Amino acid sequence: MTITTSQAQWTNADPTVTNNAVNITNTADPNNSLQITTTSTDAMPVIKSGNDKMKFGEYCMFINRNKVGIGVNLSQPIENYAGFNLFVKDGIRSERVKVDVAADNGWADFVFEKNYKLRTLAEVEAFIQKNKHLPDVPSEKELTKNGMDLAEMHKIQMQKIEELTLYLIELKKENDVIKKELEALKASKK
Repeated sequence: MTITTSQAQWTNADPTVTNNAVNITNTADPNNSLQITTTSTDAMPVIKSGNDKMKFGEYCMFINRNKVGIGVNLSQPIENYAGFNLFVKDGIRSERVKVDVAADNGWADFVFEKNYKLRTLAEVEAFIQKNKHLPDVPSEKELTKNGMDLAEMHKIQMQKIEELTLYLIELKKENDVIKKELEALKASKK
């Protein structure tokens, strides 16, 4: 089989497929090839670019048990990626990401409920001085150890924005009272 693109021609180098591997070679650049391998023991298709042979512990892409790993170390068991259907080492770059908010995870609008206990600014200041991070926000140590759930972090950030809004509303009310008192004081001195 041969696939031709504007920059290269790709040919199945071994149409007989041995050792459960298919090698597709770029005829213009033999170092730029693709190897798809599966073994009978784990039935994990592995895709690797380059012309060297796959070695255990090498970083590559796998698809297994409804999971996809890109840039992962094959010496690590798939269980290391438990809880995730897609794992990408060294990050993902995208122009757009949409994260759905599950109804059971809720959103931060609870801040506007009448029974919500908004900390005083003095309480927030004391917490920051003691813990070196905002209340209800994971610390750097926690995030380094456990990673960051984007949906959860966005919810926490929204909670902080809503709390800030409540503080501003309260400050505006206090400011309006002070302005009226100042105007009354100025009027009484005339």
